[in-house]
Amino acid sequence: MDSELFFSNIVLFITACYHIVITIFVQKSPQKNKRKLSIRYFSTLSLALAGWVVSNIMIDSVNNYTAAIIWTKLSGISIALTSLGFLLFSVSFPKETPVPKWLKAFGIAITFCSITVMAFTNLIVKDINMEIIPREVSYNFVYKYFVISCLLFITYGLWIFIRKLFDNEPEYNNQKRYVLWGFGGTLFFALLFNMILPNLGIREFTRLGPAFTLIFSIAMTTAILRHRLFSIKFLIAPIIHNFMLSAYILLSYIIITLIQQFVWDNVLSPQALIVGFLWAILFGISYPKVDTFIRVKFTDKIVDFNTGVLIGVLKKKIDTELNTLNILNFFKKYISYTLNIPKFYLLLTEKNALISSTELKLEQVPRNITDIKLDFDTYANKVISCSTIQDKNNDQKIFCKDNCVEAVIPIKGIKKKVGLILLTAKKDRSPYFQEDINLLESAAQVLGVAIERSLLYEEVQNFTQTLQKKVDEATLELKHRNTELQVLNKNLEELYQKEKDLMDIAGHEFRTPASVIKTNLYLLNNHLNKKYQTESDEKIVKYMERLSSSIEREISLINTFLESARIQNKRFELNIEQNVDFTEIIHHSVEDTKQITEKKHLQIIYNPPLKKIFADMDSIRIREVIDNLLSNAIKYTKEGYVEVKVLEREDFVGASIKDTGIGISQEDQELLFKKFSRIKNYIGGKNGQIVRPGGTGLGLFVAKNILSAHKDTITIESEVGKGSTFTFWIPKVQNVHGITSAINVSSFIPGKTESL
Repeated sequence: MDSELFFSNIVLFITACYHIVITIFVQKSPQKNKRKLSIRYFSTLSLALAGWVVSNIMIDSVNNYTAAIIWTKLSGISIALTSLGFLLFSVSFPKETPVPKWLKAFGIAITFCSITVMAFTNLIVKDINMEIIPREVSYNFVYKYFVISCLLFITYGLWIFIRKLFDNEPEYNNQKRYVLWGFGGTLFFALLFNMILPNLGIREFTRLGPAFTLIFSIAMTTAILRHRLFSIKFLIAPIIHNFMLSAYILLSYIIITLIQQFVWDNVLSPQALIVGFLWAILFGISYPKVDTFIRVKFTDKIVDFNTGVLIGVLKKKIDTELNTLNILNFFKKYISYTLNIPKFYLLLTEKNALISSTELKLEQVPRNITDIKLDFDTYANKVISCSTIQDKNNDQKIFCKDNCVEAVIPIKGIKKKVGLILLTAKKDRSPYFQEDINLLESAAQVLGVAIERSLLYEEVQNFTQTLQKKVDEATLELKHRNTELQVLNKNLEELYQKEKDLMDIAGHEFRTPASVIKTNLYLLNNHLNKKYQTESDEKIVKYMERLSSSIEREISLINTFLESARIQNKRFELNIEQNVDFTEIIHHSVEDTKQITEKKHLQIIYNPPLKKIFADMDSIRIREVIDNLLSNAIKYTKEGYVEVKVLEREDFVGASIKDTGIGISQEDQELLFKKFSRIKNYIGGKNGQIVRPGGTGLGLFVAKNILSAHKDTITIESEVGKGSTFTFWIPKVQNVHGITSAINVSSFIPGKTESL
C-alpha cells in the first residue's frame, strides 16, 4: 500500500506541476495586455486545479488529524475557486468580453461565503477517518448546498462555452473546443471518482479524480501548440529545443562514460582519454547538425513562424527595392510559405490593377471586382473576414466565395492608401489565427511603405523622363533663340557704338561753338562796359545779360546730356580727393545762386557751421549735385525761402536743401530719379496758376548716380503745396582714392537700389 501511495503521489505531484507550468507560460503570453481578463481567469482556474491536486496528496500523506482537516478544507476551497474561475473564464474567452458586474459580484460573493464557512466553521467538513487510506471524510448538511453552488457555476460556464461554439469565429473555434473537452473530461472523471462512486461506497478510486485533471492541462497544451492559444507556443518552442539539445549532450556523456568504464574500468586511463578526445571531436562536428535537425523537425513544427524575425527579414529584403513586382515577389516568398497560403491577390488602388501571387504581373481589374467596389474605406482600420461582411455588401460576399477569399487586409502607406490584400483559404483549410493577423498587419505596413516608395519612384522616373524630354525641346528652342539673339546683340552693339560715337561728336560740336560764343560775349560785355556808361545803354547791357544767361544754360544742358551719356555707357568716373572742405563747396554754391534768388524775391537761408568739415569726395561732382538741388528748389518756389543746412553724423557728412515751393506728390516721387522723368503739371499759387517748368529730366538722375558712386544716395520729403526737402549723405572716408573705374549703371536704376 505504501508503494501504491508513493506512486500515486508522484503522479499527482507531476499533475500539479504541469498545471503550475502551464499557468506560468500563460502569464508570459505576448497577448497579456490584449487578453488580460481571460489570462487572469484561466490562471485562477489552473492554479485552483493544482491546489486541489496538492490538497489530495497531503490529505493522505499527513498523520496529524488537525493537518488532515486543514488540507480537506483547502481542497474544498480549491473546488470553489475552480468553479468560479471556469465561469469567469467562459464569459471572457476568447474575445475579452467583460464579465457582467452582477455576475461577477454574485459569483465572488457566493464563493467568498463558501470559503469563509469552509475555513472557519465545521458546517461543511464534519470529521475525517485517519485509519484508512484514502481518508474518509464526513460532511455536514451545508455540504450539499456547497456542491450545488459549485455545480451551478460550472454548468452555467459550460452552457456559455457551448453557445459560443456556434458563434461565427472560425479562428477561435478549435481553441474553444479544446477548452470545452478538456474541462468537460476533467469534470466528468472528478464527479465519477470523487462524488458518485464514494456515495455508492466505492472509495478506492478517489485519487484518480485529481489525476484526471491532467486531461485539462493536456488539452490546453494541444490548443497552445496546434491552435496558438494565448500565443505562447513561441515561448514553449525554445524550451523544448534547449531541452532536446541538453538531452543530446547528456546522452553523449553517458554513452562515452559507459564505454570507458566497461572497456577500461577507468575513465582516466590513457586509452579512455584518447577515445574521449576522439568522441569530443565527433560531438563537436555533430552538434550543429543535431541542432539544425531538432530545429527543423521539432521546433519549427511547433512554431510556424516568428513574427518579429520574419518582418525583420521581409523589411531588410524590400527596404532598398524600387521595383513593384520584385517587392511583391519577396512578399509572396515569405508570406505564402509561412502561412501556407496557395494564392492571394493584391488590389493596387493607385494603378487600378490586380496582381495575382501565382503570376506576379499587373492585370486590369476584373469586371466583378470593379463593380462590387472593394473600396479601401470599408477595410481601413482592421483585417476583415469575408464571413463578417454585412448583408448590404452581398456582392462582396459573392466575390469572396467565388474566389475562395477568406480575409481582406488594408495596405496603407505613410501618406496615402495603397491597396488591399485578398487572402484565399490555407491549404490545410485552417482558419486565420490572431498571430496570422498580427503578422499580416505588420507585413502589410512594411509592404505599404515599400509599394508607396516604388510607386513614387516610378512617378519620379516618369516625371524625369517627361522633364528631360521637355528640357531637350526647350534646349533646342533656346539654341535657336540664342542664335537669333546673338545676331540681334551684334546689331545692337553696332548701334550702341554708333550712338556713343555720335554723342562724343555731338558733345564736342555743341560745346565748342557754345564756349566760343560765351568767351566772345564776355569780351564784348567788358568792351561795352568800358565804352558805354550812360543810362541809354542799359538796353544793350540787358540784352547782353540775357545772351550770357542763355549760353550758360545751354552749356549746362550740354554737360548734363554728356554726363547722362557717360553713365549710360558705363564711362562715368570719379576723381576722389582727400580731405576736401565740404563747407566751402556749400558756401560757393549758395553764393552763386544769390543773384537769382534776389531777382525772384526769395530768401536764401544758410548758416555756416562753426568749424570746417572735411571728407573724401569728387568736389566737382558734389558741387554739381548741390547746384542742381539748389536750382530745382529756386525754380519750383514762387515765394518764401530756400534753406541750406550742412549735416554731420559720425562718419558721414551731408546737406539738406529745403524750399517752400509747390511740393511733389507721392506718385511723382517714385519716378523722380528716373532718366528723362518729368514732374506733372502742378497747381500753385492763389490763382491756381499751372506751373510748367523747363528742364530735361536728367539733373536728378545724374545727381543720384553721383551720390551712389560715393557709396550713398539721396532722400526726399515732400507734400504738395508745402514744399520739399532733399537730403543726402556721403561717407567722410572713401574706400577708393584717385580715379575710379567705370560705374555699373545697372546699380543706379531707380527701384533697384532705393525706393523713394
